[in-house]
Amino acid sequence: MADKGPLVAEWSRSIAAWIQANEKTVDLTIGVVIPIIVLFILQHSSRSTADGWNKISQLIEQTRQSGAKRQASAMPAIIVGGCLVACALLMFSLTVWNRQDQTLLCGFGAVQLLIAVVIFVFLSMKHRKPAVVKTPETSD
Repeated sequence: MADKGPLVAEWSRSIAAWIQANEKTVDLTIGVVIPIIVLFILQHSSRSTADGWNKISQLIEQTRQSGAKRQASAMPAIIVGGCLVACALLMFSLTVWNRQDQTLLCGFGAVQLLIAVVIFVFLSMKHRKPAVVKTPETSD
């Protein structure tokens, strides 16, 4: 640690020593506890509901009352599937340089590739149009 500077004092040295000795506790506090406390304070100090949330609530209620069914976009699933394929290819390419853990890397790559295939098969089944069979009565 530094011996001189505006923040160097006996109390700051003891804090720095405690932080160095308890890294996991500090990480947990900074990453989990403090954000939850901040969100709690912000939630309970707000005086009204945000206008955007009110608009979303109204849209949800209108959609429920109309009974209209909407179909979700397939784009997020396509993006996730593509990213899994890219990660699987990266895992397989890492086996060229890492001779020691080739089996592990190939296993991870295979699992990612399998998940991507399941996603794409599900999407293709979901968006498959039913076959139209023309009968003599319906043909023009």
